[in-house]
Amino acid sequence: ILRTLTPLIKPLTLEELKSRATLFITMSNSNSIGLKLENEIESLLKENNVEFVKSAILRCSINHTPDFTIPNDKNPKAVIEVKFNSGRASLARAKEIAFTSMDLKTNFKDMIFIVFLRGKWTPSAERLLRKWVDFVIEDDLNKLVETVKFKIHNKIL
Repeated sequence: ILRTLTPLIKPLTLEELKSRATLFITMSNSNSIGLKLENEIESLLKENNVEFVKSAILRCSINHTPDFTIPNDKNPKAVIEVKFNSGRASLARAKEIAFTSMDLKTNFKDMIFIVFLRGKWTPSAERLLRKWVDFVIEDDLNKLVETVKFKIHNKIL
């Protein structure tokens, strides 16, 4: 099989290799920035005594694993999705987030869906998110904590 495929496999040029390496590094950096941001938010939620579960599986038409589920995955009242975007495919990512929001809210009627954004997002991506997500918070950790404490915490009590 390998001999028949070998003529079909074209070696990459140096420019193609550089392009793919740059994309990989960009994606790796985005993931590490996203994890750092999640850790910041986790610390803030703990400091403010907000009960949460990190990366819980919520079962709907497909399984979703929001970054934070408040107060827990058995009785979710809110989810927080943390999204960092380096400027690529922001509309595609926004569509994915909107679908997740719609799917979760279909199964958990009283749930509040919050998206915390950092990075470069196109105006069309932000408009789409604002249409389908309860709260879109752009790179303001204090506003996130305020939203959680006043909007969500009151709903849980």
